[in-house]
Amino acid sequence: MQDVPRALGLDFGTTNSVVAIACREQSDLVEFAGKEATGAVFRSALCFWHEEGAKGGLAHEAGPWAIAEYMEYPEDSRFLQSFKSVAASPIFESANIFEKRYRFEELGAMFLNRMVGHAGGALDQRPERIIVGRPVTYAGSRPDEALARKRYDAMFAGFGADIHYVYEPLI
Repeated sequence: MQDVPRALGLDFGTTNSVVAIACREQSDLVEFAGKEATGAVFRSALCFWHEEGAKGGLAHEAGPWAIAEYMEYPEDSRFLQSFKSVAASPIFESANIFEKRYRFEELGAMFLNRMVGHAGGALDQRPERIIVGRPVTYAGSRPDEALARKRYDAMFAGFGADIHYVYEPLI
């Protein structure tokens, strides 16, 4: 019988993201599975392309799978990386990807959903308590922390019931 996780930690980074699950006395990094997998490191990137049959006619992928898709079809896809850097920007309203517009929280939710999909079932049963790293200082010349928090809350709304934000370590 598998232990139900009591806490999940997520570092949603500008370049890479990492997830750890705590059960009883042990914490383990989530390893991502599949051909494009890079162990416990999941690149904070998205790729979009037209695909008949996909919801809205656009398919998307995240992490190293997004990079692989873009590398194979660079002319026919749109690649986003470091989208976390606009979380606190009042100037950023949406990203125009082909003929569709996506707000930060929509991009973030898509990213999280694909991350879960590539976790080999490790993130299917998540605990109520989710700890998410957030920047001490958000990017930009005039970052709006309240706006960033609102966007993060919307992004993580479907990910867990009890989201706690903690400051990311400074290097």
